[in-house]
Amino acid sequence: MIGMLWQENVPLEKRIRNAAERYEKKYGRKPTLALVNPKQLVNQPSEVDKIALRADRQIAVNCVMLSVEQEAKAI
Repeated sequence: MIGMLWQENVPLEKRIRNAAERYEKKYGRKPTLALVNPKQLVNQPSEVDKIALRADRQIAVNCVMLSVEQEAKAI
């Protein structure tokens, strides 16, 4: 999994959109997962522009970690 950490002091949805734009330019595909500090997920949607939001205490406030969620492969 390729992850990109983004720090910006703007509202969460704008931060995710800005980070997703940079992620796509850098890695050539759209992110599908954003890890966010749980304190910033209060009263927020569960996804932004088809990017799922998940809480992770290791992510600092005003940061977001974007990646592409790995699909489970059938054995």
